[in-house]
Amino acid sequence: MTILSPVRASRRVLFKFADKTVANDNDDHANHLRKSIAVISSNLVVPAAIIWGLIYLWAVEYFAS
Repeated sequence: MTILSPVRASRRVLFKFADKTVANDNDDHANHLRKSIAVISSNLVVPAAIIWGLIYLWAVEYFAS
C-alpha cells in the first residue's frame, strides 16, 4: 500500500459515480464523456466553494458568503 492508494480509490469511486449518474443508452461516446466530465468537475468544485464560503463567514462577510 502506497501513500497514493486512498487517492486512487477515491478517484475510482468518483469515476464510477459519474458513469452511473449519466448512464443513458441513447448517448454516443462523446456525449457520455461530456456528461461525465460535467459531473466530475462539479463534484470537485463543491468542496472548494464550501470552504470559500466558510472563510467568508469566518471573516464576518455575510453578504459575500
